[in-house]
Amino acid sequence: MFFALVRNELMKLHSKRQTRYFYLFLIIVLLGAGFVFRFGAPETAARIDQMDFASNMYAGLSLFVTVFALAIGAQSVSEEYRDGTIKQLLIRPSSRTSILLSKFVAVLLVLLAADALIVAGGLLIGTGLFGIQADTPPALVLIKTAVYDLPRMVFLTSLSFFLGVALRGIGLALSVSLIAYFVGGLVSMMVSKYRWSKLLIFRHTDLAVYDPDPLVSGGGMPPAGFTLGLSLTVIAAYIALLLGLSMLVFAKRDVR
Repeated sequence: MFFALVRNELMKLHSKRQTRYFYLFLIIVLLGAGFVFRFGAPETAARIDQMDFASNMYAGLSLFVTVFALAIGAQSVSEEYRDGTIKQLLIRPSSRTSILLSKFVAVLLVLLAADALIVAGGLLIGTGLFGIQADTPPALVLIKTAVYDLPRMVFLTSLSFFLGVALRGIGLALSVSLIAYFVGGLVSMMVSKYRWSKLLIFRHTDLAVYDPDPLVSGGGMPPAGFTLGLSLTVIAAYIALLLGLSMLVFAKRDVR
């Protein structure tokens, strides 16, 4: 039953033009950037290889994926209230918890699909246009970078999802999520001297610094006393808290 709900939510998301257009946008940017570098800037093309292209594309496009995930997370439930379809959704035999979780899982699957499209598309286009040189880092470097970035994206999507449920307004939920995304890291750095700052989520979202490979970590080091297990635990706790609050609000809300 739950998988049927997830499938139904995925169909809803992909029936919207914005999802299809976003996938198309990613493909066009990947192809466009590849051809511009390859044929419009031959000197630059001679200096880069598959991994240089794919890594740069991921660094640039992952921001768009994050913002898109925040948008569909915020509107997943709030649009049901706005369009008046929430009553039809709740007359089904499934519990409110199952309905809400299916929406969240569907949003995460779209996020994963977009992330995978950037990685796979960047590697394929980079290989076709720039080739693989003898000293080219393995594709695993980019894959690990993307994997380390996923918990941060999932947390931000959880935040946007909760705000969409609690506020029932797409604009405010998305705005607050974007502010948290852009300002959270700065605030965490400002209070990093305090011991309680270890509990702040944005001090734990850069998981790449735990990787021993400098090509993945960028030479960065984790804060003193931090471990990968601690950071994953903090992120998981925040996600669980946001989902729990979302379920609580959704379960108690009257539908008119």
